[in-house]
Amino acid sequence: LWMLSRRAGMGSSSLLLAGVLLGFFGSSLVALVMALSPSGGVTQALVWLLGDLSRASPSGAMASLGVGVVLTAWVWRRHPELDTLLLGERSARSVGVSVDALRGELLVVSALLVAWAVSLSGMIGFVGLMVPHAVRSWQGASHRKVLPLSFLLGGLVLVLAALAGRLLFSPREVPVGVLTALIGVPAYGFWAFRGPRRA
Repeated sequence: LWMLSRRAGMGSSSLLLAGVLLGFFGSSLVALVMALSPSGGVTQALVWLLGDLSRASPSGAMASLGVGVVLTAWVWRRHPELDTLLLGERSARSVGVSVDALRGELLVVSALLVAWAVSLSGMIGFVGLMVPHAVRSWQGASHRKVLPLSFLLGGLVLVLAALAGRLLFSPREVPVGVLTALIGVPAYGFWAFRGPRRA
């Protein structure tokens, strides 16, 4: 994806489509591994794909906190360039921001953050999509505030969703990724497709 982003004329829509295609390719590889695995492994893989925090441990939580803080701080220190990039690539280049280098750095750090989180808890959707939008509508678009608040609020939302998945359907436990998707899809749809506000 980073190599594609460096191609001349690669716009945001094309980059988004390329990301979707790579995501489907990765999902196909996961499905292939599941198809070739014994039945017990398929069950565990399915639970992991739905998002699962049941195997969390204090040592794993501390390691996750450390990695998350370090990588988020790495991105946070670039908040002036990120704020400039909100004005568009041309404007950012005009004030001396190295857009290509910044984009490559952000892709690498974001990939590391996502890979670390998914390896521990599975694929939990919509927390990373909804929380930053909520923070922006609350605190504005400045990355100096958006990044740390998204980090903290995202963790809080995830813990509350996991708690709700255990309490609402007791004695069964609903995977947290299912619950965040059930809540996140209509909430994001309402936010994204609502009509213009009346004065």
